[in-house]
Amino acid sequence: MTESKTSSLPDWAAAGAIADLEKSLTIMEGSLPVIELSQSSFSHGTYRIKKSARYVLTENIRFNPNPSVYNNVTNKLEGPDWMPTAAQIASGEYPVAPKGPYHMGFFAAFTIETDNVVIDLNGFTLEQHMEHYLQQRFFSIIELAPTPFIHGQGPSNFGPFAHHKNIKIYNGTLGLSSHEAIHGNGTERLVLQD
Repeated sequence: MTESKTSSLPDWAAAGAIADLEKSLTIMEGSLPVIELSQSSFSHGTYRIKKSARYVLTENIRFNPNPSVYNNVTNKLEGPDWMPTAAQIASGEYPVAPKGPYHMGFFAAFTIETDNVVIDLNGFTLEQHMEHYLQQRFFSIIELAPTPFIHGQGPSNFGPFAHHKNIKIYNGTLGLSSHEAIHGNGTERLVLQD
């Protein structure tokens, strides 16, 4: 009998634990409300998951929120420069410094800010648009927390950190990202599949 290099459990016990986890998350998934998401769900920034549900993509998503546009008359880019707008910041949806994670821009297409979440890619691709890729070099397609860093870590104060559990992400493709596809700290009971 061999033992896993990443666990102190024997292989057979780890396989059983994984099967139990997949079964419990499948049961959980069946009881969650369904929320369908399209490209427009991401047009103005990170989709912040604050409610336990099954989130289902209805089309391919290329994340490119609040882009600036080239003005041929002034020969300049004009617009919010792929950052949260003043109205978005004032609303509290995208908090910035001194204790908010969005002061360096949109760092994820999704943030998971609660337990019991399923992201069903539904056979589609979720990725960073090339324009956003060139502007935002600090990015994860899916962040498993409301902030990218635990408290006291990172290049500045990103605010309070919380980790979550019972998360399933499956059934599609995670494409272009300037940094990571999925990132998290302290996540418990996570299944990535297909």
